[in-house]
Amino acid sequence: MTNATVDTKKNLDSFGLLGPHIVDSIIGVVRKNAPELKPSMPFTIRWEIECYHESDMMIIFLKDADGPAGSSTYSMSQENVEDIKRRILSFDELSFNNLYNEFKEQYYTFDKFLYIGPSKIGLAVMPLYQETWKHVVDILLPWINLIFLPQLYEIERNRIQKLLLPPVKPNISQITDALWVLECEETFKQGTAFALEGYGLITCEHVLGPATKAFRANDFSKKYDVTVVYSNENIDLAILVLTGKDIEYYLQIGNSEEINQLDQVTVAGFPNYRFGDTGTINTGNVSGYRMVLGIRRMLVSMPLIAGNSGGPVLDSEFRVVGVAVTGADRMENAHRTEHHGVVPIEALQLMKH
Repeated sequence: MTNATVDTKKNLDSFGLLGPHIVDSIIGVVRKNAPELKPSMPFTIRWEIECYHESDMMIIFLKDADGPAGSSTYSMSQENVEDIKRRILSFDELSFNNLYNEFKEQYYTFDKFLYIGPSKIGLAVMPLYQETWKHVVDILLPWINLIFLPQLYEIERNRIQKLLLPPVKPNISQITDALWVLECEETFKQGTAFALEGYGLITCEHVLGPATKAFRANDFSKKYDVTVVYSNENIDLAILVLTGKDIEYYLQIGNSEEINQLDQVTVAGFPNYRFGDTGTINTGNVSGYRMVLGIRRMLVSMPLIAGNSGGPVLDSEFRVVGVAVTGADRMENAHRTEHHGVVPIEALQLMKH
């Protein structure tokens, strides 16, 4: 091989043709031959390509990506290029078997695909694409059949199994003993708080007013002043202490990073609290994720109603993995919003910064 390097940035239009065609081919295989896999299909919202051109070599690395819908094409870093070139020096041919045996999961999973093949620089864009595509197919098809489809079937199988799991039966007293109602008589703001071991009383910043008090749902007559120890408007969390009352029952902290999409979770709180209400405890699933001001919130399938804000979201062992922050204004509007959002409990670690 020669070492003459071509400016990849000037040839991104070539990859702009190849990238979408690779993605369209992958999606087309699923639509035609395995439509049941569409719910788990990568590359449908956002994907990225890293690419590199040399006088006789082309590298295309396709991967599924998080973020807004669309696609992006970048030049591959020189460090990655040199690593790839070093590892294929001994190859007698750039076949899929040789490439996979060398790179394995680094570049070949259901949501990652690497092509290395001859470059056709010097041709016009369309002939370049047509000539290169013949070589791309030789690597793309084995990847689809041996890696992509089998892994996608496994993911979809796990997704269905999670949906078929029996619902978690919460330990009601374990949860409700740690819950408090928050209410400000000046602003009529209302919400939920819960006692978390190692932190104190946790709630959302947006439910607090200038004269917020805390009380137990079954004893409206005894209200306690609260002091805000830490709060953050952007994260929408606050840590409180009660005045004149020791907290007896605490919930244990969990790990939201162990929670995956479709895992079962439980949310507790006091939506639109009125005297005599027991509060609500609902089980559901993590339906997805959404970035809000740099924090990845969980979206849940069960309704979160005004007053739920500040309530705990718990895993299958009833450890707190998040705090309910957004939902509908009242139950009859629950189906009209997609913002049943939960801040991960790890965000509390940012409160002191």
